[in-house]
Amino acid sequence: MTGVALIIAFVLAIIVMIVAISKFKVHPFLAIMAVSLILAMMAGIPFVDTVKPGGIIVLDSSLIDLKVERSDVKVVYIPAMEIAESFGNSQLGNMVMTGAYIKARETMFSADDLYDSVKTHIPPQKMNLAEKNIEMIKAGYEYDKC
Repeated sequence: MTGVALIIAFVLAIIVMIVAISKFKVHPFLAIMAVSLILAMMAGIPFVDTVKPGGIIVLDSSLIDLKVERSDVKVVYIPAMEIAESFGNSQLGNMVMTGAYIKARETMFSADDLYDSVKTHIPPQKMNLAEKNIEMIKAGYEYDKC
């Protein structure tokens, strides 16, 4: 996609983002990320091709309907947004994906190490967020299709 079509797609993407944020109360970060990713895919940006052989691609299958055709990378499809929403907090889909990545990586560090790190690095006044983040990491780590 090039030229005028790309400009039209860009303008439509901005309109969709504004409507998602204002009318449907989608968190601005999620709206920007989703619209940016969709626009990038429409424009033909080969983000999947930038992963080195032996790498890991984690895709939120509830947002991205894409089948990765590469056989030299490990691909994890996880409905992170749906999982986070089932726990009542769609803003923590990134933590679900973090859990899936840790499970796929296997040798990086254990899930327990990450739980301890979350507890250590969240300020005391926001400690209530630690348990929510850990819960989402566990949900991603324990997702049976990773």
